[in-house]
Amino acid sequence: MRGFRLRLNAKQRNALRRAERSHPSPRVRGRARLVLACAKASSLLQVAHRFDCSWRTVKAAVHRYQTDGLAGLADAPRPGRPPQVKPPVRQQLTQALQAQPQLSGLPGYRWTAKRVRRYLARQHTRVSLTTAWRELARCDQVRRRGKHYTPSPDPHFRQKKGRSTALAEPRDEPEPVPSGTPTSRRSSSWQ
Repeated sequence: MRGFRLRLNAKQRNALRRAERSHPSPRVRGRARLVLACAKASSLLQVAHRFDCSWRTVKAAVHRYQTDGLAGLADAPRPGRPPQVKPPVRQQLTQALQAQPQLSGLPGYRWTAKRVRRYLARQHTRVSLTTAWRELARCDQVRRRGKHYTPSPDPHFRQKKGRSTALAEPRDEPEPVPSGTPTSRRSSSWQ
């Protein structure tokens, strides 16, 4: 580790600075910052202390950069379950979500996670409600509860609504409590 020096030419240095400033992944930005710091520092330990990380982390970032260039700074694919919705089904779902559910043979006027799940089941793809919700969100179809209400057919609706909001308004003074009335459950008169 002593006497370590990374040599970068101007083109490499500019590419790393660009990645450090504007790469979409914060992890790549951090690794680019480590590599740039290694070009100026005399040891990996100096860089590790400066960025509060292990010297092994710095060494790994430099090694990845030396072997694969800027592409080596990106995260490797993670192990795990592959996506549940395959690309052809996802494309078909995207097209279906552009129209109302009725055109796909489902009841209702808007897409919900349950309707997406039902639609995918018809395509012989079973997914969880969470995955269906994720697909809705990916297609910008997630809707929240409406903020407007439909007035009631009750002729006294406005009067009742006004009364309910008046009840919800805070009062200036609390109502007086008659003497001798217990004010809490721990009062001595309850024991």
